[in-house]
Amino acid sequence: MLLLRKSYVLLPLGLAALLVGCVASGGGFLLSASGVGNANFGFCASRVDSTIAGDFEYQDKGAGVRIHGAVTEFTNFGGNSSTFSGTYVSQNSKTPGTGTFSVTVVDNGEGRPPKGDTLSISLIGGPFGGYTNSGAIQGGNIQVDPAPGAVCSS
Repeated sequence: MLLLRKSYVLLPLGLAALLVGCVASGGGFLLSASGVGNANFGFCASRVDSTIAGDFEYQDKGAGVRIHGAVTEFTNFGGNSSTFSGTYVSQNSKTPGTGTFSVTVVDNGEGRPPKGDTLSISLIGGPFGGYTNSGAIQGGNIQVDPAPGAVCSS
């Protein structure tokens, strides 16, 4: 039996060898786009063969942005960088609605921040359309894990 990394699914070794996938996951915070406080995030996005799945949570209190997103697109650029996108739903009761999001993450290794992991977010349409934020994470960790030999681009 083989436990696939970050998936909690036990598969026979032969079947696991047939699966080609990538996972990007992380959680933490970066500086708020408003310049006041932090923006918190958590996510897991994956691609196994042609199946894409994942969730993205993001809250920037200073800017009034609070969303939950479902990942529908995922690209790994063959190394430490991935981009994922999908549809978000506002979690702020004062600004309901939906839109799309795009996130790019870069995993620059393990260790205490500032080690250089970065997150970039853009929100398109909906109540937070036009919102962007990017920078080095100030706390937490981002991991981008392509399977050996995987090509995870669409």
